[in-house]
Amino acid sequence: MNNGAYHEKLKKKIKEYVHLVFEITRDYPKDESYCLTSQTKRSALSVLLNYVEGFARFRPKVNLNFLEIAYG
Repeated sequence: MNNGAYHEKLKKKIKEYVHLVFEITRDYPKDESYCLTSQTKRSALSVLLNYVEGFARFRPKVNLNFLEIAYG
């Protein structure tokens, strides 16, 4: 598998993960909508955003740093 196809497949899986998290948080209690629900959604979205931002960087060390942040 070439590098571009790998990254597209990975980005697709991350997007599926984010959508799954958003779907799961719909079932959270309504009184948690500004605390636990918000934090869960933001953390899931952060994985995608860090991956995309790191992928846009051209220097390998900077790219690796963003991927490590996304991984946790």
